[in-house]
Amino acid sequence: MTAGRYEKMEARAGYARQWKEPLHNPCAKPGFCCYAMLCGYCASYQAVSAAPSSAPCLQVFLCFAQSVASTRFMIQDELSIQNTQCDNCIIGTMICAQYLACICSLAACLTGSDEINDIAQVLDCIADVLWCSVCACIQVQHKVELDARDSGGRGGAPAPTQAPGLQQIQMGGAYAPGGAYGPGGAYPPGGGYPAQGVPMGYPQQPGAMYR
Repeated sequence: MTAGRYEKMEARAGYARQWKEPLHNPCAKPGFCCYAMLCGYCASYQAVSAAPSSAPCLQVFLCFAQSVASTRFMIQDELSIQNTQCDNCIIGTMICAQYLACICSLAACLTGSDEINDIAQVLDCIADVLWCSVCACIQVQHKVELDARDSGGRGGAPAPTQAPGLQQIQMGGAYAPGGAYGPGGAYPPGGGYPAQGVPMGYPQQPGAMYR
């Protein structure tokens, strides 16, 4: 593992928010969960396109599992979301089942044992069921977060902070939230610059307006 990747993992562990819906709650969007289970490629394409990401078609249809994982990381980084211990346990169990099924399949090929081959097929079916169900629940989490972000709900990306403009700095007035300047955070009457508000040595700029 490279140092940069390790630092990203450490940063994600320190994110303040958690997913709006836990991974073990597919009932948050049961219709979309069934849709993601039956047509996972289409659901993943929608999430990758909304994330956004480059070349979503190639990502989804050539590397489906990686597209789901990369979309999850992008959402976590954008919205400062960390996995819960339950999330990590469910995902880890799914991955371990896949590895175990692969190891048993290799052992069956090397030994030629029918018993090991039967075990490998059973484990492979279990791993497939876990993958389909967990992947659908993961995409439900993505859907809930992206919908909340796009609708301006709580937990979305914070609004950018606007810095005071040049004319506002030259005015020397106190800053008030929302861009209001002057005594009490109000604009001076008349909409123009008051003569006493311009420091000596700073000429007024013709046609300047408050922004």
